[in-house]
Amino acid sequence: MLVGLVASVAYCSWPLGFILNPALTRTGLASDLEVHGQPFFWLFILLDCICGIATIVVAMDAWSLRGNVHERIVFGFYALFGVATAIDALVPVNCGSKVLASCGADLTGINFDDILTGIAVLALFVAAVLAEVQFVRIYGWTRYSVSSLVVTVSWSAFGLYYFAEHFSQKPAVVLQHIMLTMTSVVAFLVVLAFHTRPRLQLPTSADGEPQSDKVVSVASSTMTSTVAES
Repeated sequence: MLVGLVASVAYCSWPLGFILNPALTRTGLASDLEVHGQPFFWLFILLDCICGIATIVVAMDAWSLRGNVHERIVFGFYALFGVATAIDALVPVNCGSKVLASCGADLTGINFDDILTGIAVLALFVAAVLAEVQFVRIYGWTRYSVSSLVVTVSWSAFGLYYFAEHFSQKPAVVLQHIMLTMTSVVAFLVVLAFHTRPRLQLPTSADGEPQSDKVVSVASSTMTSTVAES
């Protein structure tokens, strides 16, 4: 879970901009911080790459410790989110020391950066939805599942509004900051959904469905007692 937290924090690196590049952070988009020539541009690129590496580590850990095909699919999409984020960071727009708006970059058209960002966000959305479904399927509606559903739905709705603004005009800086923060929270929820419960190997049928409601009930009771003790 700690590695998943590292991935989420590394993805949400824009607050560092107020310390390392305050002039640009107040007026430019977070992606502007990674433009070659900007102060500490390499650090913001590195943090996105760390996010990608950390998601792969989490996904590999999930694949090795869990045999459920549904969970492997979840972490497969989760890893895709991080990989797309890292690749996006390694292919920045080269505008020297100028901000994107002043070097002729088209902020309203679709470019390679938009495609990679879209892949990352879509992959995380699929991972979050599948993680929610898997959690509810086994443990039912708990305070955690309801809370994570509210966060995921809010993030999805805000994301649709943000991308609509992005392709119609340059979105307000605060909108991107909110979007990035919510994305990092959702990314951590995907990991948290599988680490707030015991790692039990549930008996499954050929299609990956639990065979016994009794086993699920025992797992749920164990999780409830674990949360109560913490």
